[in-house]
Amino acid sequence: MINRVVLVGRITRDPEYQQTTGGVPYVRFSLAIDRIAKTANGERQTDFINCIAWRNQADFLNNYVKKGYMIGVEGRIQTGSYQAADGTNRNTFEVLCDSVQNLEPRRDGGAPEPQPPYQPSEAKAVERPSNTIKASREFEVSEDDLPF
Repeated sequence: MINRVVLVGRITRDPEYQQTTGGVPYVRFSLAIDRIAKTANGERQTDFINCIAWRNQADFLNNYVKKGYMIGVEGRIQTGSYQAADGTNRNTFEVLCDSVQNLEPRRDGGAPEPQPPYQPSEAKAVERPSNTIKASREFEVSEDDLPF
């Protein structure tokens, strides 16, 4: 089984630095990741992914990364569940980070400067001649049939 995740997004709030009772540092944070496709009314959707980083990655995030910074993470998905105060069962998932990269440009010897959220240029959009894709084995697949 493979459980690997690679994400690039912006930190939605400053990392929450904590330590276990044994003194192991960790941080919890959330990444905002824009979806490539737009909704039917032309709006871009964003996914918010909860993450947790341990030890050296936690120290790095705590010391050098703030809300709005773009980072890349690699890790694995961990699922869980709990019972809410109203008695309903809730499922959770988060990414356990094995590697964290700061993707912000550095200022002259200082800390990285957060950038505004990425807005793709409309001029770079590729237009398709039709909404049907022809395969080499003489069958057609409509874009409406694709799951993405």
